[in-house]
Amino acid sequence: MVAQEHLQEILQEFHADHQQVMDAGGQALADGIARALEMVPDEGTEWAIVQRHPVLLVRTSSVLFQLRIDPSERSIALSSRPLRGERLTVTLEWAQPAADGGVETIETRWAFRYEGVVGEEEWQRISGRVGLQAGQETLDRRERFARNLASQAGWSPPGR
Repeated sequence: MVAQEHLQEILQEFHADHQQVMDAGGQALADGIARALEMVPDEGTEWAIVQRHPVLLVRTSSVLFQLRIDPSERSIALSSRPLRGERLTVTLEWAQPAADGGVETIETRWAFRYEGVVGEEEWQRISGRVGLQAGQETLDRRERFARNLASQAGWSPPGR
């Protein structure tokens, strides 16, 4: 079961990223998310919410869980798939830094695919953000999640 402090953070971030969906679903949706997350182990759990879709990704050491909210059906779906890093291909794209008050921000786009698998799921595209100030990187939750996922495929990104 995902720890209670993670649940509160998840609900807050879901609301920040997908306010219209969360407002429409109200407390029943928040309760449904909590019930679904009771089935996910809390073993070194790491999570991120997809910006483009109301989808939560939860990664344990060997499994990727995906909690998907379908606002039109008013439903929640929880699925899992084993993480097989040896078959995972990774692509990283990033934009030129944009300066804002002494902090440079780099937008990143990660793509993850399994060799030989056709089609795409929400978890396979993650957009992150890296802040640079005085040579130090500050990663948002999505960037940290993507870098840790890439490390399972043999990458060695800094700042995980």
